[in-house]
Amino acid sequence: MNMQGKKALILGIANRHSIAYGIARALKEQGVELALSYASPTLAKRVHPIAEELGIGLLYECDLSKDYDIKNMISLLAEEWDKNRLHRAQRGLRSLQ
Repeated sequence: MNMQGKKALILGIANRHSIAYGIARALKEQGVELALSYASPTLAKRVHPIAEELGIGLLYECDLSKDYDIKNMISLLAEEWDKNRLHRAQRGLRSLQ
């Protein structure tokens, strides 16, 4: 299956032994653009190195027990991915000129 150009948000990576890590790695190998979330600053210390290893620049702190955190993360992520789509579209238009 061609996953190139797809996007995915991965929740629940705690360390390199978590199922979410394996999923993130497999998706990244298939060309999926990833974002990661972590529940607390304590987990951030573990997730940031994983994000760096996988070349993921979109990381969000999000406590999934808090509706505000979820809405905020989704809003920020949508804004970031829409901005990326706009930049790609602009590059495509410039290449046609």
